[in-house]
Amino acid sequence: MDYLMPRPDLYHVPYEMDDFNGMPYRWIGRSGLRASDVGLRTWKYGLPETGDGARVDERTAFAIFDRAIELGVTFWDTANRYNNASGNSERLIGRWLKANPDQRRNVVIATKVYGGMDGRTPNHCRLSRGNILDAAPGGVGAQLGHPVGATCAGLHADTAGHGPADPWHVVPRAARVERSGRADSPEH
Repeated sequence: MDYLMPRPDLYHVPYEMDDFNGMPYRWIGRSGLRASDVGLRTWKYGLPETGDGARVDERTAFAIFDRAIELGVTFWDTANRYNNASGNSERLIGRWLKANPDQRRNVVIATKVYGGMDGRTPNHCRLSRGNILDAAPGGVGAQLGHPVGATCAGLHADTAGHGPADPWHVVPRAARVERSGRADSPEH
């Protein structure tokens, strides 16, 4: 959005809003962030031509993203592990947001850190400070050059005592992460 140019289409916006395009919103914990009641899971969105195992290609994904906005569905779930740990689901969201920069503040992205993606050693997975800092800006944030709205990760018993005492203090400091939170069930 070019803040130096007048936007008559935004004159007279309501003082407070509880929905978007008719979709109700709810609070995400105590983050201060609100998301649509219905979310969009992008598990099989990717680049099938690369062999990543995706079923939804870029063109189809972009059409679905456009329709989601029309319906007020602005809570989008992704993960670097989706589609054979390719990161392509995150890449597609990043490309769509780059092509639609006026939608960036409308879309809340939930992604995850924990599972390995960009290497084969034990240091490329789990909730070590280094893995969190590498994974957070490496996904959607890297595609956008903008913050990610929410980051979730599964907490595992094998992380206790080996990672940061509270990994959620590390995540917001990572480049391109606005808010962080926790999901208690790991993604496999």
